Amino acid sequence: MKIEIDKPLEVSHEEENKLAMHSLYNVTGVIITILEFLRGILEDKRCLEKSVSLCNSILYSFGDAERTLGTIKNMENYKNIIRDDVKEAIGDSPHVLQQKLIHELLGNLDNVFNVLDVRVREILARLTAHDSWFLFSIKDLKKNIRNVLAAIAKNSMGRYGIVYDAQQQGSNDYLVELCIESHDVETILMPAILQDCFRDIIANARKYTLPGGKIKASLIDDGSQIVIMVSDTGRGIPANEIANVVDYGRRGTNTLERETHGGGFGLTKAYYVCKQFKGRMWIDSDLGKGTTVTLCIPHAYTSS
Repeated sequence: MKIEIDKPLEVSHEEENKLAMHSLYNVTGVIITILEFLRGILEDKRCLEKSVSLCNSILYSFGDAERTLGTIKNMENYKNIIRDDVKEAIGDSPHVLQQKLIHELLGNLDNVFNVLDVRVREILARLTAHDSWFLFSIKDLKKNIRNVLAAIAKNSMGRYGIVYDAQQQGSNDYLVELCIESHDVETILMPAILQDCFRDIIANARKYTLPGGKIKASLIDDGSQIVIMVSDTGRGIPANEIANVVDYGRRGTNTLERETHGGGFGLTKAYYVCKQFKGRMWIDSDLGKGTTVTLCIPHAYTSS
């Protein structure tokens, strides 16, 4: 069932700031996941409390613009605190059976910290720019999406892979068809936050699709509008809930049993951005078959 989302979206100042920081919110959630894995391996739920508490404080700060800016400016220090806390928790002589898992998790943590650095730079660039429209290299956009998906796959600890060629897809692999094109061939002019939305919707598609499924993601600039379309072969959304999944904090009732560590408002953010830039949004979903999310942002419009 395909419907155009065209409803008032009411968000508080706190929620509005969290939407703007959604990419950092998600990355911080992944860090917490890694810390919880380490706790399990070390069989000590009390260890790493300093790091987990710090991450929760970071998440809390995203509800206020001033606190958020302070968090972003101190992010390098926060990373060092987490590194030191992890080093102390591991100690000098972990059990031999633990060493491989710990080494892999530490590698994942470094990868996530690298993603965090990129997100911080992106947000700082948005905060200091006079114009919310940026010129992006298509090559860089593709690389960015692939890097994010590689980090997601690595963090799965071997539970699934992500491939871009149908002939390479195994039973536990996601097949991703990624297309980014522009009438300018090499670059796309678009709202900077739209890159976040594209990543978020792709990540959502992966989250609610079983390994072995397929995700098609396109970002097209035809000179008159920016069109994002992401389709998956996942669980879909109940027909009577499609119009409301953009509400802040709302998820489909068929996904509530699935634990997530993200902000849980990726579609809210996408719709909020559409409204901000005078765009339109559609959701086409069949329960048990998959979902397609489409955003269209008119190229002529720039925010004041």
